[in-house]
Amino acid sequence: MVVKMCRTVSWEPPPKNWYKVNTGGAYDVSSNHSGCGGVIRDAGADGLVDLHEEINNCEVCSTLQQARNSDMASPLLPIIVELLERDWTVQITHVVREKNVAADYMARIGRSMAPGLRTYNTPPAEVLDVIQVEADH
Repeated sequence: MVVKMCRTVSWEPPPKNWYKVNTGGAYDVSSNHSGCGGVIRDAGADGLVDLHEEINNCEVCSTLQQARNSDMASPLLPIIVELLERDWTVQITHVVREKNVAADYMARIGRSMAPGLRTYNTPPAEVLDVIQVEADH
């Protein structure tokens, strides 16, 4: 007899007084375009106390965990290292894509845009819908 176990996997809010930054990347083979995106959310905290970064790419996660010793050729790495060295607690962990849907949507949106940093005060409508669904679980 084969028994299959099903388990729902979804985004989880950070603990109180933490912000969670979920990031993701997307690549389209046919167009050779890539993009990355992220979403910052809290659990109703009043201010930034601690930061939890969840990434759905094991290689990037490993590089960030060892950022000070990395030779990764990225102009973002020195900025990331500086943020990691500030006076706050930072956790960097890997998370499966199913727990990172909003960031994955942002990455796919970024894939179709010209290079450069974009910030949103309010996420695009399709991402806002995903964030609401994740918050309801």
